[in-house]
Amino acid sequence: MGISEHVDHNILQTPAHQIRGRVDALEQEWSDDRWLETHAGAVGLLTLTVARFFFPRLTVVPAALGNLLLAHAAQGIHPLLPVFHWLGSRPRTEIDRERYGLEQRLHPRDPVQLAHSGRRHGDRFDRIRQQTSPTVNQKIDRQIEANIEGLRGAAPDDIRERLAHLEKEWDIDQVIQAKTGALVNLGLVLGRRNRKGYWLAGLGFASMLSHAISGWSPPLPVLRRMGFRTRREIDREKFALLAML
Repeated sequence: MGISEHVDHNILQTPAHQIRGRVDALEQEWSDDRWLETHAGAVGLLTLTVARFFFPRLTVVPAALGNLLLAHAAQGIHPLLPVFHWLGSRPRTEIDRERYGLEQRLHPRDPVQLAHSGRRHGDRFDRIRQQTSPTVNQKIDRQIEANIEGLRGAAPDDIRERLAHLEKEWDIDQVIQAKTGALVNLGLVLGRRNRKGYWLAGLGFASMLSHAISGWSPPLPVLRRMGFRTRREIDREKFALLAML
């Protein structure tokens, strides 16, 4: 299915400046990952505090949250996702699919313009890029452009192979969620012997909450230098390649 088929056709009849306004709104829309991370971070910190000082048995809640984060990072499974979707949240990929469908109307079948437009919007609205060193952002951008240019004129099967790889690539939200789940579980295990271990679990939840709200977390600089990309950055390459098919 073409990306433009996911767009409200009433919007596509509107002037270009209104389409750009809709694109800006999509860039600022919270994805279900942000809702999930904010919920888990806030509830985890609250229940961990109560367990630390009042009811130790309540550690079952942060333990469950940690395991659910691991499951969501690895398999996309989480019991609250249907609730978030009912409330109107969407996956980042679905939001980007609509955005790139609109961008395709402004730059028909032009992968270069699609990629450049995604970069401009990412610099304006992507909280993680805003918290990343410009040098690291530029390195990631150059790699995206090189990947796109390297497949220009390639056979459709080669492009589809790269697209399949991109679909499996872990974005930085998945890495943060997996890291938080592992840190929480480790902290809770240590906390059974010494309650100071709970501080490690609390650090995990606090770090993820900061990541969800502001885009910054302690491991962010290291993860970005390792090459982990935001979902927007992955989708920027993906939809530019789709425009080549």
